[in-house]
Amino acid sequence: LIVPGVRVGPITATTSEDELRRLTGGDLTDADVPASDGSPVPGTALYPDNPLARILIQWADPDQRTRPECVILGRQASLWHTARGVRLGTTLDELVRLNGGSILVAFDPSAGRGSVHSWERGRLEEDFGWAELALGGGRWATLTRSERAQIEEAAAEWWLDAASPSVRRLGLHVVEMRWCWF
Repeated sequence: LIVPGVRVGPITATTSEDELRRLTGGDLTDADVPASDGSPVPGTALYPDNPLARILIQWADPDQRTRPECVILGRQASLWHTARGVRLGTTLDELVRLNGGSILVAFDPSAGRGSVHSWERGRLEEDFGWAELALGGGRWATLTRSERAQIEEAAAEWWLDAASPSVRRLGLHVVEMRWCWF
């Protein structure tokens, strides 16, 4: 279970790699972990051979492997979810419903991906105020030239309302969740 602000699975803000080794019977390995800018940094993969349970950890102290800086979920599917049911694969429409209102999305047409920019004081702000949710996997590649132009024009304004017909047509869903402790 993901308890926002508290833990992601067995990982808290003070967990060390040694503690995880004891908790999991050593089910971890060194891994390149994507930093927020996408560049690889040394880290740890917890449950590396189980794609549904795999968690990537970027350490605040990479030499001692203590204090997670960020915990990343980013596969096709995952067992990990919040109490409200948000997990990898949750659709943007479902996020809006769970939030109880509008969400603002930053969308990059050149990548066909986006991220949640603001929960607009909705219910999910409490859960994800300190997390990043990347959105992708939608129908960007299959849109007509006219539909793409409409979204590109709206994206130039920076933030898109997830409830707008043009954004809903994209069919985006959660492709990565990143929790960072600062």
